[in-house]
Amino acid sequence: MPFAGMTVPSSILLLVLLLGASPPCHVDGAPAHSITAILAGIPDFTDFSAALVAANLTGNIDERQTITVLAVDNAAMGRLRARQLKPDNVRYVLSLHVLLDYFGDAKLKALNGTPPTQEASLFQASGAAPGAAGIVNIAPVAAAGDVRRGVAFSAADAGGRVVFYEKSVKESPYDIAVLQVSGAMESPAAEGKAPASSPTPSPSPAPVAAPVVAPSPKNQTAPPPKPAVAPSPKNQTAPPPKPTGAPSSPKNQTAPPPKTAGEPTDSPTTPAGAPEDDDQPPADENEGHKNDAGGTAAPWSVGAVLVAAMPAVVFLLW
Repeated sequence: MPFAGMTVPSSILLLVLLLGASPPCHVDGAPAHSITAILAGIPDFTDFSAALVAANLTGNIDERQTITVLAVDNAAMGRLRARQLKPDNVRYVLSLHVLLDYFGDAKLKALNGTPPTQEASLFQASGAAPGAAGIVNIAPVAAAGDVRRGVAFSAADAGGRVVFYEKSVKESPYDIAVLQVSGAMESPAAEGKAPASSPTPSPSPAPVAAPVVAPSPKNQTAPPPKPAVAPSPKNQTAPPPKPTGAPSSPKNQTAPPPKTAGEPTDSPTTPAGAPEDDDQPPADENEGHKNDAGGTAAPWSVGAVLVAAMPAVVFLLW
């Protein structure tokens, strides 16, 4: 039923005008942007676009919203190829250049004078990054008169090696921003290399026992010889005196009483041929002597006995 005062053709025309004035809406599942279409009209990024296609990253980029792509020109891609990485590692390095947040030129300028920030990358979201290796550092740096060179990007495990923001290539606010940086970021984890800052320590060598050195006889002093100990006379017994054949000591004998004249004597006469008394060896005068101070008479010697017996002999001979 036609509207009052309006004909059927005019109502159709009004509907067409209303549909044309409404903002376009995206069909569910359809990509909001195309990274290859954005880069297709820029000759400096042909190698980068081709590398994204070869690494099967274009679909991951196109299906995400609020995203930033850090693109590198053909010269920087030549330096990346010179690293001679495996295809998987090239994919990891390229995915490190896709940030999961929107950073347009205005937002980067607002970072001047603020502390560094960090943002996750597509490499971190893929689950292939070990630990926090897929995190990208974004830090403002001092650059005189050029704020674009005042922002540096680096992988969290890059050990201080950075690339700089060059210019904005394409921006669709809060959807996608394509920015040019000075080169491909370095990341030992993405490139499949050991981190330069923390090399694998080599195993410590087993301890070697020090050889036991025998003491040199040259440096040793021989112990002094023990002094010979002379035998103590206290522990020695003097040998008994050899018998001399002399009569026993007159100490134990009783002198005979003097004989009267004419009384025969019992003394034996000296046999003929017997040796004279003078030929008898004198007895040791020191043998058997005792100290006169002790009150004991000294023993008679052989000579004293002969002198005492001489008168009796003479008397008999006479």
